[in-house]
Formats: sequence, C-alpha cells, structure tokens
Amino acid sequence: MTLTRKDIGNLVHLYESNKEVTPEGMDTYWQDGDQKVTIKEVIDYLDSIDALVKEVSVSKIKPIIIDQDYEGKNKERVKKANLSHPIIVIKSRGKYKSILDGNHRAFKAIDKGDDKIKVRELNLDKKNTPKIYKDLFDYSIEPLD
Repeated sequence: MTLTRKDIGNLVHLYESNKEVTPEGMDTYWQDGDQKVTIKEVIDYLDSIDALVKEVSVSKIKPIIIDQDYEGKNKERVKKANLSHPIIVIKSRGKYKSILDGNHRAFKAIDKGDDKIKVRELNLDKKNTPKIYKDLFDYSIEPLD
C-alpha cells in the first residue's frame, strides 16, 4: 500500500483532533479494523529486543517526513520537539519507509540544519518482528514533488 504524505497528514490531523488527554505523545496509536498498536507497545518491543539508538544522516530521513504544516499550525509543536529523544523509523526491504514517531523532531532537525538525528529502527524484515507490526506498518510514503 502506498500513502501520500497528505493522506498521512490528514490521518494525523484527524487523530490529533480526537485524542484524549494523556502524557505527551504516549497516546499515539495505529489501527486497522481489530488490529491496534500503541506507541508504548512499539517502544516496549524495541526495548525488549535491545534496538539501539543510531545517529543517522538527516538526508536519509528527509524523504520520508510526512507533509504537515510545520511552519504554521504545528510551529509551536516543532519548537518544543526534543531532539534528545530518538525518532522511530520503519525499515522494510532494507530501506527506511516512514517515520512512525517523531515527524516534528525530524522537521526540527532538518530546519536547524543538523547533519544527524537519533533513530531507532523498527525493522519489518526481521523474522521475529510481530506480524501485527508488519500488517500495520508495511506502507511507503510518496515522495514530495
């Protein structure tokens, strides 16, 4: 399945407008029918497999950032983004496919002109990666024009 950046931006906007009050960012989830995964479950999984934090070139991240109004309505959120926290990137077929968590941090790093950003990879190619992650997260981001 291929989603446009606008599709994902619209989904994020829909989610943001309907979320309940919980700790910042920890209320994020992805759902398709009965399948639902929370950001906490993903982080716990990455912790359980000792997924390392890597320093990755922002040029590798830039093509997969979703299209949101980072300089308008999301400007304050970008300003508050904490670059000490790694972003979570989906890796599939050997390539980065999407940013699962941390688009505002990624935009901030790009906007600041940083060369590197901290990344944790959720690698869908690994045999032991839970099937639900493969089902929900195996999509590609359509590049910006």
